[in-house]
Amino acid sequence: MMTSFRFILVLILALSFSVSACDSKSADADKKKEADKAKEEKTGEAKTEDKAAEDKAVPEEGATEEGGAAEEGGAAEEGGAAVAGSTTLTLASLDNLKIDVTAGTEPTEMGGMLMIMSMNEALTVGAAGEFDPKTLEDAKKEATETYSGKDLVEETLENGWLLTFGNEGGMGANFFVWVHLEIGGKAYLCQTTVADKVLADGAVKACKTLRQ
Repeated sequence: MMTSFRFILVLILALSFSVSACDSKSADADKKKEADKAKEEKTGEAKTEDKAAEDKAVPEEGATEEGGAAEEGGAAEEGGAAVAGSTTLTLASLDNLKIDVTAGTEPTEMGGMLMIMSMNEALTVGAAGEFDPKTLEDAKKEATETYSGKDLVEETLENGWLLTFGNEGGMGANFFVWVHLEIGGKAYLCQTTVADKVLADGAVKACKTLRQ
């Protein structure tokens, strides 16, 4: 009887060890699979990083390296260099004058003037009128007497002048830009009144490129 009990006890212990061993092997196998999977993911990430580095090293078609030529079709900057993302418009209804603005922008006729609007600039350009300021001093006087002009910034240009200022009125704060240019014996005024300084700065940049 005692022998039978011991046999049963040994059998139970043997089965327990067998199950334990199986569980251990299964756990080891699972750990190995996880390690292999982690290794594969790490290898995949390394390949992705290598590919990204290769893509970054190869310049995109049409892109320029530092010091290289500018994009073809760019508008002329001072000195003749082209500006990527801009274009030169020929204003047929305004003596065929040219102006550099954001690419894709088209002028719109508005009361004898041309209006040009994009996400970078907003302006109107036309022949200077009888009541438009003719000199920089006239412009500064109008800015401070007709408007509540503040933060005046003036610039004397080769063929004219430029004045920008802020104004607080019934419509809130606005930025004024007046650029008076003499081109081909005629006076032209390129101007804007906007609430967004980005558009005002864009107008200054564009207006200064007005030319024959």
